[in-house]
Amino acid sequence: MAHPGILAADLESLGIHICGLQEVRHPGSGRHTLPNGYQFIWSGRAPDSKRPHEHGVGALLSPDTAKLLRAADAGVAAINERIMVWRFQPNGTLPMTVVIAYAPTEAAADEPAKDLFYERLNEALSDTPSHHFLLVLGDFNAKVSAASHTVYPATFSATPTRD
Repeated sequence: MAHPGILAADLESLGIHICGLQEVRHPGSGRHTLPNGYQFIWSGRAPDSKRPHEHGVGALLSPDTAKLLRAADAGVAAINERIMVWRFQPNGTLPMTVVIAYAPTEAAADEPAKDLFYERLNEALSDTPSHHFLLVLGDFNAKVSAASHTVYPATFSATPTRD
């Protein structure tokens, strides 16, 4: 992600408090506060890996949301370069778990990598207490084609609509 500040300015103008990001491409994990107060957090490949600027997930948090995370002493768990989780309890509300995910494409030839991603995602979701509000944000790289409406008629339409 080349310029998180540009996206943060758009999110601020739209009143969006949490935005999940994929293909962040920042090595390691960390946090950075942007000039408008939004906080950019990320989880990427190890800096010493062969391709440290590949994949990566992250989030942009509004100043209010970032403050809630700090007040709740919420830790961000950087599972790997494809999954990030954090849990916190905003004042007076339900506890919350946020999962940011970036799945390998279904066309990818690396079956073990896909299996590992879904195993780790399942662990992250299974570890979520049942009383938590669960928010999952991600790119699951689904393949949708013109024929999808025959398999999932209630979900996909043969002709696009603007309803």
